[in-house]
Amino acid sequence: MSQERFKLERVVMEDVDEIAAMVQASSQSPRITLEFQDCDRADFLAWNKAGAVSELEGCLTSEGRAEMWKMVDYVDPEKPKIVGVSVWGWDEEVVDKLFGEKAGLPLPKGTKLGLRKKFMTEIKAMEEKHRPKGKYFGSFKLHSTLSQLSPHKTLKQNFLNSPPHPPTAGSVFLHP
Repeated sequence: MSQERFKLERVVMEDVDEIAAMVQASSQSPRITLEFQDCDRADFLAWNKAGAVSELEGCLTSEGRAEMWKMVDYVDPEKPKIVGVSVWGWDEEVVDKLFGEKAGLPLPKGTKLGLRKKFMTEIKAMEEKHRPKGKYFGSFKLHSTLSQLSPHKTLKQNFLNSPPHPPTAGSVFLHP
């Protein structure tokens, strides 16, 4: 039996360097580009790593209410590569806790604070309007080097059936 090319696996602390590098290398959104274009790349990488550590620690201490998963590409079984990461939460409280802890991290020098404040205010207002209240199952972080994900497929089906494309990031909420 041949090995599957892509596998979903739980994130462990040893993955955070690779996750930070993947996030930084594939972050091409206009918002991220504008906010962080004047930052030293090493400082930006350190901030991405601190964010990955914060999210993973939050998941590990959530008593099972949040999980962090990675999509690993085994095209070269000797050198598997993380090509996606997702953080899943099961209720409003855990999402607020994880976002709050990450938001408290010091930003890299050179961040355009005015733009960041404006963007974050708009994102928060949009999330408050659309995010379900109480209990739900949601992916509140999805970042990959793959795009064109279909909302009609599971996360694994999306990754398994998609060739590499420009990166994607987003949130998905599913009601119980």
